[in-house]
Amino acid sequence: EGTKKRKVEVAAHGKEPRPSGGGGLSVEEGERALSEEEAALYDRQIRLWGLDAQKRMRNARVLLFSLRGILTEVCKNLVLAGVGSVTIMDSAHVSMTDLSAQFFLHETEVGSKRAEAAVPRIKALNPKVEVVCEVVDIESKHEQELQTFDVICVSGCNLKTLTRLDSICRKHGIAFYSTDSYGLYAYVYADLNGHNYALEESKDDQEKKKQAEEAAQPTLKKARTDFVATVEPVNPVLSVTSSSLEDLVTRINWAHPTMRRVSKQFFALQGIYFSIF
Repeated sequence: EGTKKRKVEVAAHGKEPRPSGGGGLSVEEGERALSEEEAALYDRQIRLWGLDAQKRMRNARVLLFSLRGILTEVCKNLVLAGVGSVTIMDSAHVSMTDLSAQFFLHETEVGSKRAEAAVPRIKALNPKVEVVCEVVDIESKHEQELQTFDVICVSGCNLKTLTRLDSICRKHGIAFYSTDSYGLYAYVYADLNGHNYALEESKDDQEKKKQAEEAAQPTLKKARTDFVATVEPVNPVLSVTSSSLEDLVTRINWAHPTMRRVSKQFFALQGIYFSIF
């Protein structure tokens, strides 16, 4: 009975508009609804993050540039989760190095285009997801071509390219991710343009929070606040904003003493370790 109820809910609310959650995932009037088959296929994750989140994923268009180790795992997770469309953009050729971190490739495909070799196996993961292959470099793409995506994830780009892509994404409300790995080291940069989310709290949680705050107040402050009527929001909306990549690179004094820096001894020990082993 619970499964039937979920299927009915999908059919009834498939076209219902929803507010934008930020990060480029805004819903348009002609959004594609979940079918009953998809509701059954994604039933577990719908129970985890809700029907509305699954509908947003179903209508999301994601661009992945440079299908190397990290984005290979990202691609696999996105396709299995049921996003609407994934575009694989990569102009590189398959090398022997790729085989150690790319489970979509085979040694017989060394020398062929990396995107073309990987796409057939990616499609086999979930036939309900549209997988598009583009054997081009992202630097050749114009702003008008990139603004059609909801999420852009890139790897292996230089700072100039990353800054340009981040500026385009911020201009059009597109979620932007940049990541790469260098042996034992890796980084990830996320620019979601700022977004709002609701913190759901039960009445019991709100009462406990209020009691804890009152207990932490000084006696005189308690006496003053007793005369002030305060109203606790049931679901307070929290806002998160992020700085552009250009601001982070050019306007922050990374040499300031308050910045956390890795000790030089750490890199010295790493060099000794690799020279021995």
